Amino acid sequence: MQNPVICILCGLPGAGKTTLCQRLLSMTNIIPILHISYDDLIGWLNLSSDDKKWKEARASVANFVERIVECLKAKQIHPPFNYQDYELLNERHLRTLIKDVMELIEKEEGCCLLVDDNMFYKSMRKVYYQLASRLNTGACVIFLSCSLDVCTERLQNRPGNQIDDQTLARMSDKMENPDEKNIPRGTGLLNIDCHSDWSKNCQFITSLIKDCSEKPLVYVDTSEEEKAREDNRALNVANTAHQADICMRKIVKQCFTDSHGLPDEFVGMVKSNTKLISMAKKSDNKTDQFKPARFFFSSQ
Repeated sequence: MQNPVICILCGLPGAGKTTLCQRLLSMTNIIPILHISYDDLIGWLNLSSDDKKWKEARASVANFVERIVECLKAKQIHPPFNYQDYELLNERHLRTLIKDVMELIEKEEGCCLLVDDNMFYKSMRKVYYQLASRLNTGACVIFLSCSLDVCTERLQNRPGNQIDDQTLARMSDKMENPDEKNIPRGTGLLNIDCHSDWSKNCQFITSLIKDCSEKPLVYVDTSEEEKAREDNRALNVANTAHQADICMRKIVKQCFTDSHGLPDEFVGMVKSNTKLISMAKKSDNKTDQFKPARFFFSSQ
């Protein structure tokens, strides 16, 4: 495995993400893994999602992941990391990760960047789709499916748990599960039931990661596509030929509605003008190059 892969973990607290990470980290002889844990990097800030710094801290993690991928692909760390650029992140954990990156570069190995967080909004995952596409690297999503009741019970038995039942319930309500409809084409996706066999799950995951390492993600932002469509609509509104075409269609439709038949002469004129307008619409909006024939018709 020569190319880095961004693997996004997604699931409620208590769904089993920590257990999965521990099992995958014990298999680094099969696939080198960098564990990018949001809890380790920004958990020390103890911020709520309403805090402005919470979004800044999350953006800082994504920027750090981007820098790691760049270093792995370039096979060097240049320029050196400036820890002041990541002042919201836990410096001790940053240094550990950078040390691991240096070892991977020396071995000339690619790796899986295991991004470990709840990722309950599509927008949270979208950041990494864009990043993978921009850096021409692979990406996959692993969704751990687990009921709210099971997650609640697990957290209640977890030492040092700081997530209360109400917060967990709100997260469950807001969870936007990843599926084939809301991930970019080419992104690997694996849904794992929290009660399923972990050994088999790890086999599926390693196979998925290896497959994605050979398929860089090409991400097309649908919001950009919609903007382009809106721009085209605006151009059509300003296009004389397009508006003439719409008027012609309305006239013909009304004529058919008001009359049992149309004279042959009128039908010929309609066809002639329709063809001219169609040609004009294809002539880079140069509407002065055509002059539709004029005619008047009354169904009375």
